[in-house]
Amino acid sequence: MNEFSLLWPDGQPTRTWPVAPETFRDLELGAIVRAICTQPRYERALHDHFGQLCLDEATIRYRQTLLQDLDAQPEFTRLLTEALPLLEELALPGLRQKKQVDSLPAVLLRARELELLVATVQGLQTAFAAVVGVLQSEGLRRWQAAIAELAGDSQFQALCLELPELLSALRGRASITIGVNLDHQLRPEAAVLLAVNAERFTESSLLDRLFGKGKTGLRGIAPLHQPPLVNPTGGSGTPQRLSAQMVPLFQDLAKILEHIAEPVARELRKFAQLHGRWLAARHDELLFYLQALALWQRLQGAGLTLSFPAIVPAAERRLEAASAFNLQLALRELDRRDVIPVDQRIVKNDIQFGEDGRIAILTGPNQGGKTTYMQSIGLVQVLAQLGLPVPAAAS
Repeated sequence: MNEFSLLWPDGQPTRTWPVAPETFRDLELGAIVRAICTQPRYERALHDHFGQLCLDEATIRYRQTLLQDLDAQPEFTRLLTEALPLLEELALPGLRQKKQVDSLPAVLLRARELELLVATVQGLQTAFAAVVGVLQSEGLRRWQAAIAELAGDSQFQALCLELPELLSALRGRASITIGVNLDHQLRPEAAVLLAVNAERFTESSLLDRLFGKGKTGLRGIAPLHQPPLVNPTGGSGTPQRLSAQMVPLFQDLAKILEHIAEPVARELRKFAQLHGRWLAARHDELLFYLQALALWQRLQGAGLTLSFPAIVPAAERRLEAASAFNLQLALRELDRRDVIPVDQRIVKNDIQFGEDGRIAILTGPNQGGKTTYMQSIGLVQVLAQLGLPVPAAAS
């Protein structure tokens, strides 16, 4: 599968400029990350994105077009949002395919990875089917083509057909029946696997054992044998169940189950070329867009105007914005109840740096808004270089 990125046109990061820690702090970019972020565990990835500003015009336009497509196609965006949990699970380190899928845990993880791969591809197929011939974004069109290519692959199609049966073979195993031979002194002498069952064994109650009554199903004639409770510290702490792998009986049973999983492992090896790593890598990228879009739409819903800036060559040294406002101030006002609408409570100013002048002298009393205005200039520049809409009517 060809490598591509939703953030970088060439598939890899191009020229960027790191945001200095003091600039990050002065612009309060962390507050914007928290406002965008729906869950704390996503903050680190978004923080990293906000810390690297694009210096490449093509990359900025690449991102702008993608976000505009998401805004213009709400049903498509909803379906992509539904795929996020699948992409997130695919990205878990434990699901990364091992070189050898021969142990039972490895077989279970590999089966789960392939299950997620199929579910994710099918979900994305549904999403992209809703926007055939509509998307303007090069990044989304590449993703659409990659999904179509994989869905049409003969090996992937074979996986879709065979995987349900393989999963049933693994997940339909809830217990095993073992026959044990006894010697003349009634001591266990030899054992053999009799059956693999789809039901779990339960223990019988005293009344069941006395009167021979009870629920149907796999029920023993004695209490279930479980690993003993031990106190790991040797003190008066809460006893804990000893790991089953520490008990010789369960160690032997684990070896038996390894043999049961071998036929499934053998079938899974046929799909060794299929993996979800390239899809998992899209999770953080897609999250960046979806959460930025949610904030953008929230601000617009409050009557505030944002715009995608026209990008000019850096050599022109121009920054122009009409009716710009401070995003930090807007975020604070969104959470404050007031009879006056948010868009009327926020002062807007033009920003003009170019051939007519690149130095501005601000004067006025304390608390007059000088710092707020300067911060708004920095935020417009940062958001523009991230490929996001800026808080201004035009820019």
